[in-house]
This record gives sequence, C-alpha cells and structure tokens, in this order.
Amino acid sequence: MKFETHRSFPSEFQSLVAAANLRLSASHAVERLWARDHRLWKQDPTDITNRLGWLNIIEYMKDRTEELRTFAASAQKRGIRDVVLLGMGGSSLGPEVLRASFGSLRGFPRLWVLDSTVPGWVRQVTQAIDPAQSLFILASKSGGTIEVLSLFAHFWEFVHQTPGHQGGEQFLAITDPGTGLEKLAAEHQFWRIFTNPPDIGGRYSVLSYFGLVPAALMGIDVTRLLTRATIMAQNCRIQPPSGQNPGADLGATMASLAQAGRNKITLIASPQITTFGLWAEQLLAESTGKEGTGLIPVANEPIVSPTAYGMDRLFVYLRLKGDQNRQLDRQIAGLARQGHPVLTLTLQDRYDLAAEFFRWEVATALAGHLLGIHPFDQPNVQESKDNTARVLETIESTGRLPKQTTATAPSWPIRHHPPRWNGPFARSEERSSPITM
Repeated sequence: MKFETHRSFPSEFQSLVAAANLRLSASHAVERLWARDHRLWKQDPTDITNRLGWLNIIEYMKDRTEELRTFAASAQKRGIRDVVLLGMGGSSLGPEVLRASFGSLRGFPRLWVLDSTVPGWVRQVTQAIDPAQSLFILASKSGGTIEVLSLFAHFWEFVHQTPGHQGGEQFLAITDPGTGLEKLAAEHQFWRIFTNPPDIGGRYSVLSYFGLVPAALMGIDVTRLLTRATIMAQNCRIQPPSGQNPGADLGATMASLAQAGRNKITLIASPQITTFGLWAEQLLAESTGKEGTGLIPVANEPIVSPTAYGMDRLFVYLRLKGDQNRQLDRQIAGLARQGHPVLTLTLQDRYDLAAEFFRWEVATALAGHLLGIHPFDQPNVQESKDNTARVLETIESTGRLPKQTTATAPSWPIRHHPPRWNGPFARSEERSSPITM
C-alpha cells in the first residue's frame, strides 16, 4: 500500500527539500532514530531514551487488540450508552480526532471528550448523559493532572447521587505504572486500569492505550487502525534521500522550509477529518517550539485569498478521498498558482488517520534533528504546570493570589515590524509588505 503525496513547490523549495533529505542520509538519521540513538538530538540522553517508546507501540498494541475487543464487548453488554473521557492535551486530542472523524457508530456508545474545566461545557456533558449508563475514562500519563482529578471529583459525586449506581465499576483509568492515578483507581475499585508503557510522551501516545481504548469502546476496528499504522511504520524505515520515506520526507520539508522563512505550517484538512489539525498542532508546537526556534502550526484557519498570505507559509493539505473536497481543491490550487508551497497528503479512508499519526510523529522527530532541537521534552509546559501548582497552593494556604512579579524579556532578540498587514481588508497603502511573525 502506497501513501499518495503530491508536492506543488517552486523549484527553489524542491532543492531545499532535496538537500534536507541528503542531510538526513548523511547523518544516518532514520537508522539512528529506530536505534533510539539520543545523540541524534542532544548529547545528554535525559528525557530522550525514555521517550521513544512510540516507535514500537504499534507491535505492542497489536498483541492487545483481542483484549480491547473483549473489553468493548463487555461495555456493550453492560448497556453503556455514553463514554466520557476526562483528559487534557495529548491524552485527549487523539481520541477527539477519532470521535469527530468516525462519529457515533451504530450499536456502540457515544464518546464525549471533556478536555476543559469551563463550567458551561462540564454542565452540558453532565446534563446530556445518564450516569447509570455511562462509563468515565480518566486519562493522564503523569497521573496527577489537576484538571482530570477535578473532573473526576465532579463525576464521582454525580454518579453516586444516582440510584442504582455501580460506583467504581463505572470508571476506568489509563496512566503510567506507579502513578497517583493508578493508586486512586485501585482505592476506588475502578472497573479497569490500563497501564501504558511509560516511555511514551503524551503527545506521542495516540496509538497506545490512550487512543485505542476510547476507539475500541466507540466501535472502531482497532486492528484495522494498527494495520494502517504498521504499513506507514514500515515505509518510515526506508533510508533517505529516496523520497520514499513518508515521515522523513515530511520532516525534511517542514524543517528546510522553516529555515528558509516558511515556518508557519498551515494545516488544511477535508471536512470529516478537520480535527486532525488540532492534534498535529500540539505535536508540532510542543515538540519544536523551544530554544527560540521551531515550527509554528496553524490549524483550522479559514482560507483567504492567495494574495493575502505572506512569504512565511507552508500549506499541508490532508485530503480524504470521497469527502466534500471540491471547494478545498479549488482553494488549494489557487494557493499553488500563487507560488505558495503546497504539500497534499491523500488518505484513502478514515482508517488512514492511524498512518498519519505515525507519519507526523516520525516527521516531527526528524525535523527536530534538522533544526537542532530536542523534540521530546516540554520545558515551558512543565514550567506552566509548576507555576499553576504554586499559585493554587498559595490560594489554599493564604486565601489570596500570590503577589505578581514583573515579566522578564526572552533571551532571544525581538524584531520590530511595521504595523502593516497584507490581508484582504487592509487599506491599499498598507498592502506593500506582509507581516512577519
């Protein structure tokens, strides 16, 4: 099975991509990636060697497909009508892509992905479900995500207010071994605890239990998903610069064009699979947005006139065959005619999403190598979590917010640009130069 790729690039960009593929070949990047050689990114192995489990997760999960099918069948027999996933970030975006793309399948529960503590959304989900016929998934790699535990407290109380509830039997957990969530689930006698391999970061976890447990519960054929992912993984072992490695070629494309100023990866997708862009957005942003560099993903942005865009875009079009693509096809063709680089990735059906998940993970890892950054840590994400925890501790102990401090300037230089915009509503005298960000 081949994965169709079409590149509409001016010749100078074709040359850049070819050169980047040669760099991958010269550094033996693909071979070293699969060998889990941390020196591909940094000399220090910390947070790298224990974050590459996603490379082998497909085979690991293929041995567990029968377990997932049996579990999903048990949920059906219990009369479960709604499955509510409580998760944040990487634990929820993959399942949300599958939920939005496949929809509700006949005879299987509806999947709700609750990745927000906004009261209105929590209330809407609470009012839409029958707690006696609902199953709640707590998904957290660290097992200590504040939002997930807060949502659990809400729904635990909600379930226990319902006559005939089954207590912990209506809850399951997906987490790493030895976490606080695993302990909580055991203490509350959850129906199931799925312990995920600990060497996988949250944003790379969609093909693990984090993505496949919700998929199985909503009736998606997980064997078929993993088969597509397997084919992609096999192709992603091919050595550059042949251009036959889908992940390496995408990584080379993104990194080389970013270094040429085209660092805004603009993701466009067919109507049925639009949420894929949100998953890819987090993957790219958290993996490469550090050290004053990185790729800037743009997902679900309305397409405007080709002349409205600056010279900082790379357009990636995920085209699902058989979807309502006519308008998007015209718009994409217009962007290419204007000279913008456009990469089209064709999906035969929705099960190819599993292949795309793996392609983009490989591409992100290899783009990180070409850009000279560590794609598996998230220093600012953890910093934000730590700061939030300190604020909450201060509020709990003193009853007030902590004293604010003056923000410090970033270590990299900030360039000033005139307040001009090359968009369709700009005044004529402002259209002379596009904005650069």
